Amino acid sequence: MGLRLFNKSIDKMSFVKSYIVYEIVIVREIEDMVNIDGELVMMGKELRIKNQYKLIKVIVPNEQ
Repeated sequence: MGLRLFNKSIDKMSFVKSYIVYEIVIVREIEDMVNIDGELVMMGKELRIKNQYKLIKVIVPNEQ
């Protein structure tokens, strides 16, 4: 999976879903740490992310 992340083919895996969005809100059960550019930062329950065209990619694990 790591190799596919770096060769930009992770979206071809059967269990990965890809969406194009410009804003996303992630609501979590508890406040917890978030990895931002390699740094751990404590953040609240609601994370609001706004994206300018093709500037960032967000990967969220799929719960099963």
